Amino acid sequence: MRSIFQRSRFVLSFPFRLSVFRSRSSRVLALLVSLSLFICLAFPPRKQAQSQPVLYSYEYELFGLINDYRVQNGLSPLQGSNSLIIAAKWMSMDMAQ
Repeated sequence: MRSIFQRSRFVLSFPFRLSVFRSRSSRVLALLVSLSLFICLAFPPRKQAQSQPVLYSYEYELFGLINDYRVQNGLSPLQGSNSLIIAAKWMSMDMAQ
């Protein structure tokens, strides 16, 4: 009986040179794709620092009242989401136009 390594000989000893990479332009293209993939994986994009969205005083007050009500009824207080506030303000401005 053959072992798993002998049965998967094709996978382990896969030839490096393929007929696809015989032309110079194919090899250069493969090198560029490999290099760009390496750079993308090695250096992921930095997350932009999100600025604290500006809420009006009545928005803070309403948020506080909602959290007080939730705590009085045995629920945990809500936490604000910067991305949700920014999206809501954008949508509000877009609908107003």
